[in-house]
Amino acid sequence: MTAPVAPARADHWREHFRRRHRQVEAEGVARSLDYSNDRVRFQTYAYVLEGLGVVSGRAVLDAGCGWGTFALVLHACGARVTAFDLVPETIAELARRHPAIDWRVADLTDPGQLDPLGPFDGVAAAEVLQHVPFGPAVRALWRVLAPGGRLVASVPNRDCPIVERAAQVQGEHYRPVAQAEIRELAAELGAAAVHLRGLDFQADQSFLPYAAGGWGDAVAGRPNRLLFALVRAA
Repeated sequence: MTAPVAPARADHWREHFRRRHRQVEAEGVARSLDYSNDRVRFQTYAYVLEGLGVVSGRAVLDAGCGWGTFALVLHACGARVTAFDLVPETIAELARRHPAIDWRVADLTDPGQLDPLGPFDGVAAAEVLQHVPFGPAVRALWRVLAPGGRLVASVPNRDCPIVERAAQVQGEHYRPVAQAEIRELAAELGAAAVHLRGLDFQADQSFLPYAAGGWGDAVAGRPNRLLFALVRAA
């Protein structure tokens, strides 16, 4: 088994989420821990789902699933879902409440733990890659992606001033990503296609919090979030 890439960072987030994952709502799904509010969260999920394409009948991995809300969305859309996260207590509770999904305890900083899970037609990493070393984590997810599959993620944009301030507060355990890093890693992996999209907070958020650009090979400006889809050759 490959040694963890950054055990100190993994331990930090494991304990952070273990404390907060105890906050479970009556219906069995905790409030999100990694989004400013539910409107932000579900708009992000919508774009990640869009990037994955058709999921019905396909094997999809939710990497860093937290309390499993996006995994439940994927299951409702007909996907065969595997989901993993760091906190054993959370995964055990999710397995008890939602046995139709294959819940696993795994550490994204330890690629050897992911290899036995695949292959998958789609891999989603929504708001998780900023908490782990970006390159090693994406490489580990790429390894479990089947030919023709899509790896889709949302990450805070390192070039956004709001994100820059958040990174200063969070310190070494939080590392936003620049789009240049995404393109460089995609080239290294030999991705057949790379699609990028920016999400930026609207001045008027009364309807939707984010204004979204279209999918393309580059993102203009300095949006708050970057979405990317890496397509593996068939």
